[in-house]
Amino acid sequence: MFPAAPLFRHIFREGAVEIIDAGGAVYRYGDGTLPALKVRFHDRVTPWKMLFSTSMALGEGYMDGRITFENCTIYDL
Repeated sequence: MFPAAPLFRHIFREGAVEIIDAGGAVYRYGDGTLPALKVRFHDRVTPWKMLFSTSMALGEGYMDGRITFENCTIYDL
């Protein structure tokens, strides 16, 4: 299971977000009212870091290339 799943269920209640983990599993959050924002994690450590410091881990992961946005930008998220 994606380690940040409980956190993301509380954050993404509206719209649609698809998280793709390093193993290729897809997790969907939100109510599906908008086209899904697709976020891919390229390692297994970054999602765990997001449990402790969400915004810091997101920013660092993006800058280091460990997180990519497939059909959106970091600002859309």
